[in-house]
Amino acid sequence: VEVFEPTDKPSAFTVTAHAIILQPSDANLAIGEEYNIENKTKPPLAYYRADGSFRFTLPAGARLNDVSAVSSAGMPVVQTPIDKGQNQEAIAFPFRPGQSGVRISYKVPYAGNQTKLRFLSPYAAERLAIFAPPAVQVTGEGFAPAGQEQGYSVYMRETVAANTPITVSVSGTAPT
Repeated sequence: VEVFEPTDKPSAFTVTAHAIILQPSDANLAIGEEYNIENKTKPPLAYYRADGSFRFTLPAGARLNDVSAVSSAGMPVVQTPIDKGQNQEAIAFPFRPGQSGVRISYKVPYAGNQTKLRFLSPYAAERLAIFAPPAVQVTGEGFAPAGQEQGYSVYMRETVAANTPITVSVSGTAPT
């Protein structure tokens, strides 16, 4: 077992990629967000804050399903969210040196098979990708179609600064 000295400095990690996966289901839109995180501290330190090591914001009207953190070993661990008010949540997880991640799943109302979503991340991301079934249309400023992957249409946006509001329009139904 490796033991690392702790740090509470948010600069201890970076978000290398942020993926948003959309899946219509009846009157709801199921959304999964995945953050790839890299801790390159020298000397190696574990980033941890009891009041929330990782913060995230849910779109208006979202109903949170679950949150898990993934260690460098690849094993997801379900986390208990810490309510920070105004649709903001956090988890208290020790981000050790190397690769790790956070997975969030929730649902938003999807009346009439369309909605407008507003995302806001307190972290800069090198890449932001949205994945949606081919029958679902996604539009948003700065997003460009990037082909298909595993049966999903992919929309990419490079280099997103921290606290940049991202608004996307989503319409269409799931394949039957």
